[in-house]
Amino acid sequence: MNPVVRDALAQELLRQRAVLVGEAADTEADLHTLAEDREIELEERAQEECAARLLVQFDDRDKHELAEIDASLRRLAEGSYGGCERCG
Repeated sequence: MNPVVRDALAQELLRQRAVLVGEAADTEADLHTLAEDREIELEERAQEECAARLLVQFDDRDKHELAEIDASLRRLAEGSYGGCERCG
């Protein structure tokens, strides 16, 4: 792979990774702030539990995407990016 293309791809993958990590940190901070700011009534608690379940799903998806990005970066560093992962 052309070194210029490889470096550009690596930079884009690192940018995407930083965005995902930042979004996760922002979400965690928002949830922490909500918990500190008000006492939760029964109906609000049910709504927050539903939102928490959704966030867990998003978190799992984000974890998968981070793993894919990290694997791509590893393959770029090893020089194997662009080849078939199964057959080499």
